[in-house]
Amino acid sequence: YLETRIGTLLAEHLASTARPEMEIIRLYDADGEYRLTSSALREAQPLEGTLALGPLLHASSPALAKALPAVLQDLQSLEEGGALEVLAERLRTHLALVGGSEEHADAVYYLDLLRGDLQSFREHVDAFVHAAEIAEEQSLELAAMARSAPPEKNDGQLRQRRVRLVDHRWYQTPMPRQDRREMLAALAEHAFLMRALSDPERGVHQVTVELLRVGHARRRVALGLFNTLTTFYAGWRGELISAAARLASGEIAIADGPSDLPSLLQQAPDQLALTLGGVDLYRWLQGEHGCHVWNAVTRGSEVVRVRILPEAKHGADFLREHQDAQKRYERALESGVDPLPEDPERLLPVVRRIRFDPGRGPAPFEIEDYPLQHVERGNTRTITEVLPAFLWLRMSHQEPS
Repeated sequence: YLETRIGTLLAEHLASTARPEMEIIRLYDADGEYRLTSSALREAQPLEGTLALGPLLHASSPALAKALPAVLQDLQSLEEGGALEVLAERLRTHLALVGGSEEHADAVYYLDLLRGDLQSFREHVDAFVHAAEIAEEQSLELAAMARSAPPEKNDGQLRQRRVRLVDHRWYQTPMPRQDRREMLAALAEHAFLMRALSDPERGVHQVTVELLRVGHARRRVALGLFNTLTTFYAGWRGELISAAARLASGEIAIADGPSDLPSLLQQAPDQLALTLGGVDLYRWLQGEHGCHVWNAVTRGSEVVRVRILPEAKHGADFLREHQDAQKRYERALESGVDPLPEDPERLLPVVRRIRFDPGRGPAPFEIEDYPLQHVERGNTRTITEVLPAFLWLRMSHQEPS
C-alpha cells in the first residue's frame, strides 16, 4: 500500500522538478486521495543593478580616504540646501498633531534622530577628511597651555624651565580610526542618509525580525547560526524594543531587556522574534529576508529562516499569532482542505551561504550572497566580524537606470 500509493506519489514529485538542496514535503488526504505540498530550499534571484561599494570593498585605506572628501561635500550641500530646515518643518508639523497620537509621536522621535544623525555624521566625516589639520591645531593649542617658569641657575648658568599645566591625553579630541572598516562604514552610512533624506516620511523605523530554525537544527544547537544572527541583528543599530522566544515545549519566553537576550538564547528556542527600532531600520535589514545556510565540513549544516517585517509587534504577540496560524494550517492538512492556506513555516529563498569551520583561532571562511552576487573569502575568528560588509554593500545597491 505504501509503495503503490505513497511511494508512487513521492516518486512522481521527485522526478517532476530539479532537486533542491533541501525540501520539506507534507502528505495529506483530500477527498479520499493522497496529495502533497512541498517547500523547497533554492537560491534567491540576483538583484539587478550595481553595487557602488563593490570596487572599494577591498581597496586600500589611502584609496578609501580619497572617496571621503566627496562625501563631506555632499553632506555640506545637503545642509546648505536646506535639508535640516525641511526636517525641522516636518518635525513642527508632527508636533502640532501629536495630541496623544502614537503615530505622530513616533514620527517626531525618528525625524529628530535622523536630524541628529546627519549632523553627527557630518562631523564624523569632517574629522576623517581633516584629520591632519585637526591634529596640528590640537598640538598648537596644547603647546600654548605650557607656561614658562622663572629662570633658575644651574652650574652657574641661567636656564629657562617650561612647566606643563595639563596632561595632553585628556585634552585631545577623539578622532575616528583611519582604518578600512571605519571608512567603508562611513561610505555606507553616506548612501543610507542620502536615501533616507530623499523622503524621510516613508522610512520604516520599527521592524519585527523573526528567526526560525529549519530541519534538524530544531532539536539541537548546530553551528550557532541562529544565535549569531540574533545577536548581530539585535546589536546592529537602533534599540531592542522587545524579544520573545518559542521553546521546543511550545512555551513562549520573554526577555525583559537586551541584557536578558543571552539567557533567552541559552534555552535553544525554535523560533525568536525581535522588535527593533532605529532610523529607517527596514532599509538596512530588508536584504536579510530569506534563508541563511551555514555549512561546516566537520559539524554538518544549519538553516535559519529570517523574515524582516515592516511592522512593530511585541515579540510574544507575534509568536502567539504564528502558533495560531500553524495550528490552522495543520488542521487544514488533516481535514483535506483544498486549496491549502499558506504554510507559516514555508522555506524562503537562500540569500546567503556560509562555509566556515570555527576553531580556536582565525579559520578560513567563504560567504556567498546570492542577491548581491558577491563572495567574501578570508580568515576570521567569528562570522559576526564579516557580516557588516554585506549590509554595507546592500546599502550601496543602485537600481538600473
